[in-house]
Amino acid sequence: PLMRLLCSMREALEDDNVLGRSLPGDSWRNWRTLLIASRGEPLTVEEREVFRELTTREREPVEPVDEVWAVVGRGGGKTAALSTAAAYYAGCVDHGGNFKAAQRGRLPVMAVAKEAAVDAFNYLSGIFSEFQFFADMVDGEPTASMIRLTNAVDIMVTAASFKTIRG
Repeated sequence: PLMRLLCSMREALEDDNVLGRSLPGDSWRNWRTLLIASRGEPLTVEEREVFRELTTREREPVEPVDEVWAVVGRGGGKTAALSTAAAYYAGCVDHGGNFKAAQRGRLPVMAVAKEAAVDAFNYLSGIFSEFQFFADMVDGEPTASMIRLTNAVDIMVTAASFKTIRG
């Protein structure tokens, strides 16, 4: 599939008009490092040490990974960090050429329960309303579980259920 990055994960996380305010300050350093590494982007010496501590791997991947697995306890920032990642994939990656005429892409964000889905949707809604780069992409008013974007991507937030989620 054709995909073109509008900016790197690092650039997005360092630019206050993109995602720089979504995971701010030293307390979010670990998540920022993991998100940058997950895209196969080079880490700084300091970030590489954080990456090594968190993963026991000597170096970050040299290309984007297909999956990220993390053991993180309650209150560990999973929802905010992964909502930030979802916003990046929906808005900072040009998916042009991947869809047929009138077709839209869907970026599913699945949470373990309804309450967590609401939290994820609130994070995403905040990003897509408060950060100018993303606010300009919103196509109409978001529904209770979907943010429709002008780039033909729909972010759909739902609680995971073996009865409704397939694939």
